[in-house]
Amino acid sequence: MADGIRRSVDLGARIIVVALSDDEDSPDLRDATDYAHRSGALVVASAGNRDTTDNKEDTPRYPAAYPGALSVTALNSEGLPTYDSIHGKHIDVASPAQSVLTTATGAGDCIYAGDAPTSSFATAYVAGAAALLAQAYPHEGPDGWSYRLKATAQRPNQDSNDDQIGWGSIRPAAALSLRPDRSVRGPASPFADTTDSALPPPVTRVKLSESPSNDSSAAIAIAVGLGGIVILLTLLRRLRGRGSKPARDNSIGN
Repeated sequence: MADGIRRSVDLGARIIVVALSDDEDSPDLRDATDYAHRSGALVVASAGNRDTTDNKEDTPRYPAAYPGALSVTALNSEGLPTYDSIHGKHIDVASPAQSVLTTATGAGDCIYAGDAPTSSFATAYVAGAAALLAQAYPHEGPDGWSYRLKATAQRPNQDSNDDQIGWGSIRPAAALSLRPDRSVRGPASPFADTTDSALPPPVTRVKLSESPSNDSSAAIAIAVGLGGIVILLTLLRRLRGRGSKPARDNSIGN
């Protein structure tokens, strides 16, 4: 892989597709990825598949996890992440990669990855979108092309990424039409300071309404309470007056 990346750069490639991954960090592979980045080329690499590796854990995969590379994970035919792909903090973007219609030598039209998404196809889609950006904005370089794809990707929260889809599912047309400035929400921008672009969380403010002072409120409560007691006592006295009769004098005077 390292030799292939270096050879591609030397031949003038600006978008380099690495549709495979390794779970071991290799100094040679790291140096080759850095060489590509310094030379103005973007390495678009698979973030890994669970069924093609002995390591099933969500750990970094290389060269996708190296600085300067664009790490790609796969989405199913419904556009959702699945257990079939390796996930983690090394994910940058995602792309649909199931039931892929393509061609094959001697086989005509074929559909690949019908049962489960495969990150190799997702990587190819993202690399194709990156190539369009490299053609449209050749002077922006790998950081600019990568940023456009991440900033315009579809995601639940515009201000943050996650371990399953990174910055979201790519939207090539949006990436091509993006006008990068400080208002663009999402990843750090190589074009402008977007530190303050995040939407602040909603703030709930409680405003106390104007009301009588505590002293007057207490006085009103006491007055109402005393009034109720007076009324209650009056009723009790009336009821007792109705229920009692004067005693009859049965004595005989002498």
